[in-house]
Amino acid sequence: MHAGIIITEDCQDTSVSSWLYNGYRIALYYYKPLLFGPSQIYQSVLRFIPECASDLVRTWSNEMEACVEVKDDKQNEWNSIMLRLSGHSNMVACVAFSPDGGQIVSASSDKTVAVWDARTGAHLKTLKSHSDYVTSVAFSSDGSWIVSGSDNETVAIWDVRTGAHLKILKGHSDYIRSVAFSPDGSQIVSGSNDRTVATWDARTGVHLKTLKGHSDYVVSVAFSPDGSQIVWQTRK
Repeated sequence: MHAGIIITEDCQDTSVSSWLYNGYRIALYYYKPLLFGPSQIYQSVLRFIPECASDLVRTWSNEMEACVEVKDDKQNEWNSIMLRLSGHSNMVACVAFSPDGGQIVSASSDKTVAVWDARTGAHLKTLKSHSDYVTSVAFSSDGSWIVSGSDNETVAIWDVRTGAHLKILKGHSDYIRSVAFSPDGSQIVSGSNDRTVATWDARTGVHLKTLKGHSDYVVSVAFSPDGSQIVWQTRK
């Protein structure tokens, strides 16, 4: 199974000139071949870019060699997919943006958490500690911590800057399905296949409460915007 992450573009920022925007998209799509042969931008890349980037073709037309002619129909616009992030070796179960949009975190069945640069797609860190599938991840509201939940029945807290494993939270007796930070970053909530919801002190790792009484797996959890309430979803 292909394990990957796709970043799509909702809309183009019209405040940025099309020339700069198209150059940015070329850099995202073709940076690998251009690293090995910059002249490829004239010899091949410009011949395959969408019609909407024809301003770049006109700008560099004198540099293009006439040895390649593209007969197939070109796209009129850039594809909405901005980046594909590849690096996990098994299924990706969960992804999240940092609050400032600069980073992405992903959880995978390869038992790791990965951190990525959302603007370039560069792989920044791989966080290893879980001994089973990682099923859920989230950033704290200030972007300094990551929380992850795993099928090994534990919740882990990580330092985003250093990648250090800060705490391991134990208390569930079955797979963790969902984790989330409170808006102020002081608490963590987790939902599990043991049919409970647990809350934790994010700074000390102390278990605060266990909410019981569900008749099936708890598959999703979240805090209200003011942090005063928790909502969760069960499988049925």
